[in-house]
Amino acid sequence: MLQIPVEDFLKFDLQKPLRLDRQFDLVVSLEVAEHLPSQCAETFTDSLVSLGEIVLFSAAIPFQGGTHHVNEQWPDYWVKIFQERGYVAIDCIRKRVWQNPNVEWWYAQNILLFVKENCLENYPALKAEFEKTNPSQLSIVHPEHFTGKSRSEEELKRLSSISNRPLREVLSCLLGLTKNALKRRVAKTLPKN
Repeated sequence: MLQIPVEDFLKFDLQKPLRLDRQFDLVVSLEVAEHLPSQCAETFTDSLVSLGEIVLFSAAIPFQGGTHHVNEQWPDYWVKIFQERGYVAIDCIRKRVWQNPNVEWWYAQNILLFVKENCLENYPALKAEFEKTNPSQLSIVHPEHFTGKSRSEEELKRLSSISNRPLREVLSCLLGLTKNALKRRVAKTLPKN
């Protein structure tokens, strides 16, 4: 359900160039780019930079997982595309939200600011953050994502070990687990002497 007035909403196929007759102080694209085919990455980036000189951007990294992720890329991939258009990456947000429980881990992991390089002088605070940005540390994995993937891997191994056992053994184990669960439940309902 749309949460803004319908007249303020513009439906558009982001695989095609988007051109509006205006610029914005801040262009925002959070966790969108990975849903577009890789052959649309440059067109999509062109659309973003045509809308303003500062772009708040995040996109899923490889193996992040999600619904209809068709182009998961490391931030370095996006940095290169933005650089070809005269924009520099500024990593000024992630360190401020990395441990914030109110910010989903994928935003904390992926969010970068891209600023048109020849406009940096107009934004002294962003220029200072740009000078602190380490380009070799843009592709990072959030601990919560890593832990989640590790747990999933362990669960798959456990399930795999069950699948290699004879059916009789698996059924016997399930019967024992069910019997123990029922005993605990019945014991909770009986009055204690």
